[in-house]
Amino acid sequence: MFSYTDFVKMKREIEAESIRLVKEGTRRFDNPFHFYPLDPDTEDVVKDNLYTVKGYGQEISLELGQSLMEFDAEKNIEDLKVPVFVGHGKDNLLHPISEAEAFFEKVEGEKTFYVIDGKHNDFMFDGDVRLEKLADRLGVFFGRM
Repeated sequence: MFSYTDFVKMKREIEAESIRLVKEGTRRFDNPFHFYPLDPDTEDVVKDNLYTVKGYGQEISLELGQSLMEFDAEKNIEDLKVPVFVGHGKDNLLHPISEAEAFFEKVEGEKTFYVIDGKHNDFMFDGDVRLEKLADRLGVFFGRM
């Protein structure tokens, strides 16, 4: 959800925060989605269903931004020795399905790819048929192990 300009700005902000943390010894906290902006549909689900839960939405350390910059799901993919299940919403705008497909293709060994008829989190509610189908597929997957 970042333009290249926003990405560079975020990288500079993370670097400045790292320097400030070392110099001053204190962490700066911010909105959980400062470095992890949501697409409009996901933001609506979060706002309507998560922020209404007591205790949800507390500020987080800006070091989260650094961890997101450094995260590499494929870094040790060749070390995976267990079956892998990848489930992904076909209309997910926050994380394109092409990223999940590319990761899945690189996994060697037993693997399952399941496409959810949904977005990022619009199906994650009790009674949602899509969540129940995902749970059934996970039950089959883990039943094989």
